[in-house]
Amino acid sequence: MLGVEPYKTAVKWKEKYGGVVGIKFASMNCVVISDYKAIKEVYNNDNCLDRPLWKVFSLRNGGGECTGIAFPRGKIWRDQRAFIFKQFRRQGFGTRTMESHIWQQVAELVEGLKQDAGQPVSTQVRFTTAFWNVVWALIAGDCFKQTDPRAVEMSDFIVNALTEFDVFTMASMFMPWWADNGPEFLTHIKLAGSVFGASVLLFKPFVDEHWRTHVPNDPRDYIDAYIDEIKRTTDPKSSFYGETGRISLYMTILDMFVAGTETTSNTFKWINLVDRKSVV
Repeated sequence: MLGVEPYKTAVKWKEKYGGVVGIKFASMNCVVISDYKAIKEVYNNDNCLDRPLWKVFSLRNGGGECTGIAFPRGKIWRDQRAFIFKQFRRQGFGTRTMESHIWQQVAELVEGLKQDAGQPVSTQVRFTTAFWNVVWALIAGDCFKQTDPRAVEMSDFIVNALTEFDVFTMASMFMPWWADNGPEFLTHIKLAGSVFGASVLLFKPFVDEHWRTHVPNDPRDYIDAYIDEIKRTTDPKSSFYGETGRISLYMTILDMFVAGTETTSNTFKWINLVDRKSVV
């Protein structure tokens, strides 16, 4: 029904049925919106921004209620979003401070590519590292050298966390029974659950260091500010409270780390390929 180029199908639907079309996608009722005014209205309405209750999202969060910024619903999502916006603005997001971080990474990326001139090179890790380093400066207050083994490890994590999920894994989002009954080598459901543990192990040394050196109400970066919020929160229902808050910290780091990096990195990798006179 959608064909191999769904976006073209959506254009045809708009021409025939209008800018808002309802469809049945496997077991889910879905709405395809192709009208600019309707899209703007939807994205400005918090009632339209909830995430579905998909098992793969819960497993990614360690099996509990979804936290972080990418996959939670309702009040959890609104609270986490507001906190992130506030702290990133305080850290200089969208200002010359952020611009200086970007130019630093660009200069290091260009120098690295110059050193590799004349020999085969994979830009996957190089581009990914450069982009997440900008985000990491806001999260943890520092940047890695792009050749640092820890930087390479983090870049590999981003790439592997996404490339392991294919169309069969995504099918469980629209057909919940597939997640429970499909073969593991296709659903990768256990792999989805392992992302939580892997991310905790990856970020734990940096989070632990912030807990150890934390000075109340004097945040150096996003992690410090989040620790302040955990310590001051007394409402057990809050996503910042106690152990839930600690898990939320890891999940928001993971979400920003992956979502804030991979899309931009992939765009530049494709631009780099298109700009070549020949591609092997």
